[in-house]
Amino acid sequence: MILISTQNGIYGWDESSQTLSRYALEGKDIRQVAATLDGTLIAYDAEGATWTSSNRGKSWDRIATSPINEEITVLFVHPIDDDIYFGTEPPKIYRYNCISQDWELVTDLRTLETSKSWYTPWGGPPAVRSAAPAYRDGLYLNIHVGGVLRTLDRGATWQPTNEGLELDVHEVATCHNREHALYAATADGFYLSEDGGASWKARNNGLAIRYSRGIAIHPDQPETILISGSPTSPWGWRTHGKRFSLFRSTDDGAHWKQVSHGFPEESDSEIDTHGIAFSRESSDQVLCGVRSGELYASSDAGESWSTVAANLPSIRSLSAL
Repeated sequence: MILISTQNGIYGWDESSQTLSRYALEGKDIRQVAATLDGTLIAYDAEGATWTSSNRGKSWDRIATSPINEEITVLFVHPIDDDIYFGTEPPKIYRYNCISQDWELVTDLRTLETSKSWYTPWGGPPAVRSAAPAYRDGLYLNIHVGGVLRTLDRGATWQPTNEGLELDVHEVATCHNREHALYAATADGFYLSEDGGASWKARNNGLAIRYSRGIAIHPDQPETILISGSPTSPWGWRTHGKRFSLFRSTDDGAHWKQVSHGFPEESDSEIDTHGIAFSRESSDQVLCGVRSGELYASSDAGESWSTVAANLPSIRSLSAL
């Protein structure tokens, strides 16, 4: 199942039947949803409320004791140790335990020395934008704008991993069967690290969407990558339009080709961070959501696509269970 968080609840895509249905939390502007190893679902909405379901979305309970006063920007469940993390703006990391219902402020990331160089183009506070697992029980965090941080001790210490990286990162990703590889969609295209973030290299041959937003890695063939973006930054959108499209690489980003079979050449709405998701049940299946409500599906790892829906509520994020 791939869950689609929208401005009006959650929809579900069933990979076996190739069908889309309304799933849960109708009437709520759901920003992101994730699942623990035992199938417990966690979600948060635009008002900062957090929700949990222990029966695969049939019923939901609001978590009433959250200490988070900041705007939630990221929900992430670690696939190995099942830790549930919330990232915020300004940048802090919280951890939640579903069983004990205990909350913990892991780190106020503004206390890190490296945070002195963080910024946003519009002058607002930096934020945690995306997260990915690092090695067995570590974590990578994408700070917008501040590159990528890594912890290998559940947040006790953090190290910047930005050598050679464009610091305006919009999504960071890893792959479970390629331990040292790290992938980033940035405001200057695609970057790859093959040493756990110690160094990065830009790989943009053929990539016309240098202002990149979303990224997804094939779970069994990590050299196959999908990335979304625009040829211009937001400063040029009023004049030139957003012109979002999707590109695909099958060689670690050494070469890129635009996806065109069944997918629009350009969209005037964003394919955002967390807007692309490979299935965990059938690895060649992948979904891509456009913020304006279009949803596309592929069964051949993103080479060709079909339209699943054209008028969903505004799509916030995709999450593979």
